[in-house]
Amino acid sequence: MARKKSGRRKSKSMIDDTQRKLMLAPGASGGGGTHVNFLSIPSTLSAVNRRLYRQCRCYYGNLEIANSGVVDQLRYEIYTLSSAWWVKRSIQSAKQFWLTATRNERKMLKGNIGKYNDFTIFPPGDFVDFDVQTTTITAPETITSQDLTRDETLGYSQALSSGIEKDQDEGAGYEKVFGVGTADTSGALQTWNIFDEYLKNLNIAPALDTRGGPYEDALSADEVAMDHLQQDGDQPPWDADAFPGPFVQAAVIAIDQSGAGFNQPVSPIFAAPLGMVIVKKTNSVGSDSDFSESTGAELMFNAAPGNYRGVLAPAY
Repeated sequence: MARKKSGRRKSKSMIDDTQRKLMLAPGASGGGGTHVNFLSIPSTLSAVNRRLYRQCRCYYGNLEIANSGVVDQLRYEIYTLSSAWWVKRSIQSAKQFWLTATRNERKMLKGNIGKYNDFTIFPPGDFVDFDVQTTTITAPETITSQDLTRDETLGYSQALSSGIEKDQDEGAGYEKVFGVGTADTSGALQTWNIFDEYLKNLNIAPALDTRGGPYEDALSADEVAMDHLQQDGDQPPWDADAFPGPFVQAAVIAIDQSGAGFNQPVSPIFAAPLGMVIVKKTNSVGSDSDFSESTGAELMFNAAPGNYRGVLAPAY
């Protein structure tokens, strides 16, 4: 009897078609006077790979000090949105609200929506964005770095805006967008804080019941003990009226070439909900230290490989 051939197939080698390593330099407008730069992972991946990476996902990756330039000491604190359940559900709730609010308009358009239309949420401030470095080779011995060319007048959120607009004929027209910073209810561009709005959906603990225990006249039970059973534990062990700050410190990277200080030039892989990463530059003792283009210091962001267009970024 002939022996059956194994059903296993040789796996085909795949060519990696995603640029996941992103060299970052201080933003041009942040060459001095600012100690915070901002990285939008989906925006940067979109620009480098020339395909849309949607924001409403949790991106994974790490940061490393790729070039210390002319300085001996560098220290960066890395902040991302928290991975807590309420951050995830606030994002999901905001997106569902937007889908509901625009249902009729999308239905009337019958799929004729902008090719790169995406639900987006604004960062918590007008941060200076990192410049992404690309390389130009003009001769065999002439290799130079330059900032990635993109329309700096349109940030990722603005270009893919998910605002809810009030018609001009109903009164003073304005647009309201979604954000993770302080709510703004003034001007032509207003902002919802997605965490404040989600908090309104949660059940708030009832006011403390100061009445006596039930059946106090009919039972010989200890009334004080009954009060404790009824009233102790009726309030949650956290602030029921507010969420904590949504951003958390994900990692710290630093080098000290004198050998006397902390050295960890590469961060662990961290999760970045919405792909928002805030990097704060400090000195060796943790005090604010401004970014400077003249030092030549650069960071490298390494997106974790995965099955969403080459990166690890599960959807909300």
